[in-house]
Amino acid sequence: MKITISAKTSTDNIEAVKLVRSVTGCALSTAKKQLSLGKGGFFYTTEFFMNDFPERAQEVVELVNGFSDLGLELFIIEIGYNESWSDVDINNLDKYEVSAEVVLNTIESSVGDYE
Repeated sequence: MKITISAKTSTDNIEAVKLVRSVTGCALSTAKKQLSLGKGGFFYTTEFFMNDFPERAQEVVELVNGFSDLGLELFIIEIGYNESWSDVDINNLDKYEVSAEVVLNTIESSVGDYE
């Protein structure tokens, strides 16, 4: 399972910018630019179920909960482990969308396998 995350709609919320910066390590200016792009401004990409699953899972939980606390929605798309991001139809991103709830449930049901 591979996911990438952006803001559902364009935002300039400084707390969201700080959150993206703290989780991803990108520059504040980069986080601000990506958030201003809305759905097309992907700022976080990861593949689950690798050796670093606990760390990646924690980052995703921080982003989902942080954006929720700010009243902002995330746009998350998912592709299979054997698919490539270059194969994604950028003109039809909605067909890849997965809810934050599904991602959190996937994380929760898998955490025990990586402890």
